[in-house]
Amino acid sequence: MASFPWILHQAGYRQMFILGPEVEFAGVNVLLEREGFDEMISCGTRGESPRHWGCYDRELFEYAFDKYRQLIAGKQPFHLMLFTIDTHAPNGFVDPESIPFEQGTGQPDLLKAIHKTDYEVSRFIRRLQETPGWENTCVILASDHLAPPNTLTDRLEKSPRRYHLNMVLNSGKTGVVTTPGKTFDIAPTVLELLQVRHNYLFPIGESLLGQPDPRRLAEHEDFKNAIDSYTMMRSDIAISDHPTIAVQTRPLLGISVDGMLLPLFVGNGIQRLPAPNECIWITISPNKKQISHQLITNGADMLASVRQKKSYDIHIVLCHKSELQKTEKTTEKTMWLLGVGQMKNWNWTSGDRPEQLSVNWNNGTSPNWFGRKKHELRQEP
Repeated sequence: MASFPWILHQAGYRQMFILGPEVEFAGVNVLLEREGFDEMISCGTRGESPRHWGCYDRELFEYAFDKYRQLIAGKQPFHLMLFTIDTHAPNGFVDPESIPFEQGTGQPDLLKAIHKTDYEVSRFIRRLQETPGWENTCVILASDHLAPPNTLTDRLEKSPRRYHLNMVLNSGKTGVVTTPGKTFDIAPTVLELLQVRHNYLFPIGESLLGQPDPRRLAEHEDFKNAIDSYTMMRSDIAISDHPTIAVQTRPLLGISVDGMLLPLFVGNGIQRLPAPNECIWITISPNKKQISHQLITNGADMLASVRQKKSYDIHIVLCHKSELQKTEKTTEKTMWLLGVGQMKNWNWTSGDRPEQLSVNWNNGTSPNWFGRKKHELRQEP
């Protein structure tokens, strides 16, 4: 599935993501690496509350401004993304060193935090405007979701409307978009504003600068199926009795089942290709023929475990085998293995690169690499 950062990556943008928490927070590092970010930076370190979020927004913007000056001095187009945290529910994080909120006496801390972040955003933008290169800089302000229950909920519920905040500054266009939209419309809209040409398909989202189909806003079952078909999770898409399995690495990393891409996604994280001597194990349920789970685990242990499964599930296994070869000098040999099977009946293939792999499931026999000794899929020191 196309994403905003991946399209920018393909267009030659250098991409940097800066946040307060550690970059491993909620699997952010795995997701961003997969989507083409070149650098992921935490501007603070974990400590006691409220510092467990790394740094205040004031510190985040200060750090980001230095990075902006470095990026704007280069010749490569760039995408600098900042993740603020001070206004996080339920109480916010009040920076004692930021501008005081004169009307804040007796007010909830969250309101004070909003005031301070508002000031820091304004100050950051003013500094950008005073920096050479501003004429080629576009600033996008976006919220990730509506406010969850917090200390200001009573006030928010009195509002007749609640909506996401989206603002674009210095794009070369002025005006207000009155066309109703949803989150999935943001990426195609911003890409058009940036004049980034691409041929990627968004399954539902459309640019709000044109004449988007109003039917996309309806809560229609077809839209759910369109999105679910990308992951084959909870969908009713039928898989053939003899599916062809292949590995795809570009433009998106995933396993192709009968030509339908299964991004390596599980839980709240985007998986990576397995490291040396690791395997990805994906299970397809025979009832609804859908993905039930996938995981990364140690290669040798996992292979033995899958072979012992006494169910009618179909398993897909992608393994990265690495071993040291001693000739005149020690070298590392890498091999990729892709298998699909049920209990002890398997078909498999191997190759030097994962994108070379494709195998058809036709109730084959157990591949000999399942029977290899554990030490042949050993972890090298």
